[in-house]
Amino acid sequence: MARQLAMARRERLLVRFDLLEKTLTLCQADTDGILEVYRYDDKGITLDEPTAGADLFFHPSGRSASATTIIIHDRQDRRSTVTVSLTGRVVIL
Repeated sequence: MARQLAMARRERLLVRFDLLEKTLTLCQADTDGILEVYRYDDKGITLDEPTAGADLFFHPSGRSASATTIIIHDRQDRRSTVTVSLTGRVVIL
């Protein structure tokens, strides 16, 4: 969603992962304006630290500033892997 929104708004967007607060915050990267805060503490899921760190940037072109992998664990400890490439492509396995 952040990638598509960055392209539609023609601005850099940042997804910040806060593992302690169990939130994902979507921000305007250049103005620090918060667009949305997603809380997952009551969803029964946990996230591993993203491989590229807590901040994931998407450019207006849809490209990502860094490639990263995020592991999501559900209530039964099943894992889903989300991979974001430098081209901005998001793959969920």
